[in-house]
Amino acid sequence: MSPSPKLIWHDSENHDIPTLSHSHTEGGSPGPPGPPGPEGPIGPEGPDGPPGPQGIQGVQGLEGNVGPQGQQGIQGIPGNDGAQGQQGIQGIQGETGAQGAQGNQGIQGPPGNDGPQGVQGNPGVGVPAGGTAGQVLSKIDGADYNTQWSTAAGGSPVYVLQAVAASLSTVADATSYHFGSLAGLAPNSTATLMPLYVPKTGTIKSIRVTWRASTAGSGESISAYVRVNNTADTLIAAVANTSAVKLFANAAMSVAVTAGDTLVIKIVTPTWATNPATLALGAVIYVEA
Repeated sequence: MSPSPKLIWHDSENHDIPTLSHSHTEGGSPGPPGPPGPEGPIGPEGPDGPPGPQGIQGVQGLEGNVGPQGQQGIQGIPGNDGAQGQQGIQGIQGETGAQGAQGNQGIQGPPGNDGPQGVQGNPGVGVPAGGTAGQVLSKIDGADYNTQWSTAAGGSPVYVLQAVAASLSTVADATSYHFGSLAGLAPNSTATLMPLYVPKTGTIKSIRVTWRASTAGSGESISAYVRVNNTADTLIAAVANTSAVKLFANAAMSVAVTAGDTLVIKIVTPTWATNPATLALGAVIYVEA
């Protein structure tokens, strides 16, 4: 009796579908194939195969709609300063601004240096040149300094003494100035430096003192005197005005003098609001012998 056939399952090339084969004993020939068996259960899923090659680039798709505005991002870190740009062109001239307020008064600056010495002024008005012995100086008319030498018409003989001085650059307040016989000496507070000497006994009848200043000064009262022997003062006149040229005149004097007496003209200054400057003085003294 022949052995029974055995069913053997194995994987075939058709996707692991089991097939039936017959075992046979040696010596017997195989029988015909039996009918297909029922489909077996699905086996477990095999592992993933390796990735395939990169496919070719597909065509560009249509542009989609713009999405909504995203939220504001945080502030980035400031970048480095850029290089200096080129100088811009000059702008047009702006309109003039309003006048500023007046500034405060500055402090007083230091006094400047003294200026150079001025040139010598012209001589003051004095006795005109000429005349002869016995003549007297008389007025031609009422104009100042318009005088002439003339012969006295009878009466006592008269002689004239002239007092002169150099110019005085600074005239001080409340000071007594004297002048007399020295043309090169400015009026001085010492009366004995420049006296006139009386040549003949007589009486002083008239004196005219002329004052001329380059700066007139204010109008306080100034007094002029004749001083005899440096002791007795007799007022000639007092003048108070702001004129640069002043005349101290007295034609009604009666001051007895003796030959050898000394005479000077004395000027007493006030305390000025504004002092005069560069003063020239001269005087004519008429003595009846």
